[in-house]
Amino acid sequence: MNTEIETALTHINELKRNNRDKEYITASDVCARYSITSMTLWRWLNKPEVNFPKPLVISRHRYFRLADILAWENERAAA
Repeated sequence: MNTEIETALTHINELKRNNRDKEYITASDVCARYSITSMTLWRWLNKPEVNFPKPLVISRHRYFRLADILAWENERAAA
């Protein structure tokens, strides 16, 4: 019984990791996450040394992959 639970939990965790790649947050969510203005976000996107993840643009709305944002945070924390 214990191995069935472990297998199920492993499967659930794998699904969560896979879904993280499909999750997107808006530019407003990014600004709120870092307590920045939209102008600061624009600067980060246009400053190569910041290396901020590029958004997916749909009808002038910007969407950022959550996995890319988390990877950027981890990269900055390691530096």
